[in-house]
Amino acid sequence: LLKIIHDTVVPEGKLPSAKDEYMDCVKYIKGHVDDGLYEKLYALIDGVPKDDHMIHGDFHAKNIMMTEEEVLTIDMDTLCVGNPVFELAQIWRAYMGFSYIDHSVVEEFQGFSYEIAERFWNRFLALYYETEDKEVLKKMEDRCKLPAFVRMLRFEMKKKEETPDSKAMKEACIRELTELSERTDSLV
Repeated sequence: LLKIIHDTVVPEGKLPSAKDEYMDCVKYIKGHVDDGLYEKLYALIDGVPKDDHMIHGDFHAKNIMMTEEEVLTIDMDTLCVGNPVFELAQIWRAYMGFSYIDHSVVEEFQGFSYEIAERFWNRFLALYYETEDKEVLKKMEDRCKLPAFVRMLRFEMKKKEETPDSKAMKEACIRELTELSERTDSLV
């Protein structure tokens, strides 16, 4: 289903750009991370080519409905265009990212455990990229996680109050972004 969505070309200007959203996220964190990290993150996201293929924007188990005749996606207010890496970043956030500090979050949101979410994510990634090669999958996951952590960091920074969990999440995002940026040369 997701590949059908991603194969759909949208006439220019009809939907917002996922890349623009992620560029806004990386610009928002400027000054909150060191300059070298900011420049690397900016370059990686800016380096994703313009793409007019459809992206759902919030593709996860709760937004997929099955009827007797077909599988449908709901919550279409997040439709946009862009490279699938931005969609996959959002999927990783839904299953793994939001629960990065507190593993119970995914159970509250999706209705299944962190362990099942992790199994689902790993199986999804292997099916999406049509490979079981662990090295390739790790590289693809890193490419998804980097924009996901940028967006998660921006989300935490926008909160009015800092809780112990939000502080821990900010620190984790910066730590992960630093490590990911050192081993990632391109998001595509």
